[in-house]
Amino acid sequence: MSGSVNHLLDAKTREALQRLIWRLRGRRAVSTATGSERSIFRGRGMEFDQVVKYTFGDDIRDVDWNVTARLGDLYRKCFVEEREVVVFVVFHDDPALQFGSGARSKREVAIELVCYALLLAATKRERVGLLHRSGSTEHRLQPTRDRRRILAEVVRLLESPPPLLRQPCERCHHPTIVTGIPRGSLVLWLSEIPQGAPTSEWRAWSRDYDLRGLRVEDPWERSVPSGLSAPIFDPIADQVVRVKSDAAVVAQHAQWRAERERRWTSWWPDSRRRHVMDVAADPLNQFIKMLKAGEKRR
Repeated sequence: MSGSVNHLLDAKTREALQRLIWRLRGRRAVSTATGSERSIFRGRGMEFDQVVKYTFGDDIRDVDWNVTARLGDLYRKCFVEEREVVVFVVFHDDPALQFGSGARSKREVAIELVCYALLLAATKRERVGLLHRSGSTEHRLQPTRDRRRILAEVVRLLESPPPLLRQPCERCHHPTIVTGIPRGSLVLWLSEIPQGAPTSEWRAWSRDYDLRGLRVEDPWERSVPSGLSAPIFDPIADQVVRVKSDAAVVAQHAQWRAERERRWTSWWPDSRRRHVMDVAADPLNQFIKMLKAGEKRR
């Protein structure tokens, strides 16, 4: 960002923004994810066009072995280039994301993942949009390539206050059916696991998009911590509780986790479209891994 804008930000926000931008530059995240491709969110075209003779440097994966066997020389398939893909991020800022058993909360990691998606799109001149729902408020950025607007959105996210714990947003528990974006767009949905079961409207809507579900998971959500003696304040129950890792608690936790996984699978039955981000791992590496998984799926 330019100096004229930097001086308007508080030190904490400026440091967070610079850290995100320098990480993308230093780790060469774009080239790691997509090689020399201009786009970071789409791969080769999938619509077959014709067969041409193979020349040195062509992708060996495109070789048409049937035609090659018949003609005795290497031939490859040509595909029509994919049209532009709009990237749209849906972030439900659920109060439950404020939980964290370690140095970082789930919300901090979730916001960093959203910022990486926006910044990567800005780097490659992709059209990217955002729907940010927090409590009873809703903010939307229409798909754009304008770097200034995208950077302003990243700053807004970094400075956004968390929703009130004692006023949970019921709407945040249900995935948003986003209207006004082109069919075939890549939609990244990030929040807690939805409540209930997916509706027929959701299933019909999701078929029109490359929809990915992302959730951030804390180590305590995977297993009950052992040897914990310090009291813990539960902000939702508004009381101090103690965690005991006895057999009854372990069994109850296993049942709770199984129910969560069942709901998670019901909303995203395709395992290639649902992604779990570890709060203790590197968010950027996990995001790049997700992009690579999408390339393999294509």
